[in-house]
Amino acid sequence: EPWNWIIGTGVYVNDVNEISAQRTKINVIFVLAIIGISMLVSFIFAEKSVIKPIEQVKEIGSCMAQGDFSCNIPNDILKRNDEIGQLGDVFLHIKDSMASILTKAQDSSEKVSSASDELSSSAEETTQATNNMSLAIQQVADSMEAQIQNSTENSRAMEEMAIGVGRV
Repeated sequence: EPWNWIIGTGVYVNDVNEISAQRTKINVIFVLAIIGISMLVSFIFAEKSVIKPIEQVKEIGSCMAQGDFSCNIPNDILKRNDEIGQLGDVFLHIKDSMASILTKAQDSSEKVSSASDELSSSAEETTQATNNMSLAIQQVADSMEAQIQNSTENSRAMEEMAIGVGRV
C-alpha cells in the first residue's frame, strides 16, 4: 500500500447474466420439485386421513338409507376429534335411535296382531252365538206356528163337537 495503487478488474455483463440465468433455472427446478413432492405427500395424506374415512361414512349412510341399521361404524372413525368423527357419532346416534324405534314398532305390531286375533275370535264366537240364537228363534217360531195350527184344529174340532152336541 505504500505505492497508492488501485487494482481493478472487469467482467463482461453477458458472462454475469449467463451465470445468473443458470442459477435461476436450477432454483426454479428445485422449487418445482419441492412443490411436486409436497403435493404428492399432501395427496397421500388427504387420501388416508380424509377421503377414505369420508367414503366409509358414505357407505354407512347408504346402508342405513336402505333400511339396514346393523351396519358397524369403525372405531377409528368414532375416535376422531374432527368433523368426520362427529359425523360418525351422528350416524351412531341415528343407528341407535332407529333400532329403538323399530323395536318399539315391532312390539306394537305384535300387540296389534294379538288384539286382531282376539277380535277375530270374539267375532267368530259372536257370529256363532247369533246363528244359534237365530236357529232357536226359528225353532220357537216353528213351534208357535205348530201351536197355532194345533189351536186352529182344536178350535175346529170344538166347533164340530159343539155342532154335534147341538144336534143331539
